[in-house]
Amino acid sequence: MLRPRLRRGCAAVGVLASLGSWVACDLGGFLVGMTLGLVGGALALAWRPAGPAGPE
Repeated sequence: MLRPRLRRGCAAVGVLASLGSWVACDLGGFLVGMTLGLVGGALALAWRPAGPAGPE
């Protein structure tokens, strides 16, 4: 189930975990994972739930 109120916290944890993988690991395959984690965290922070539909 989607919980829009938790998106900021989950996105922040994802971004911090991605940055932690860069500090804690080599830059081999973890660079791709870090990049995907940062992009996913940024998308989660930028996501806004759809508002009520207006009159059409």
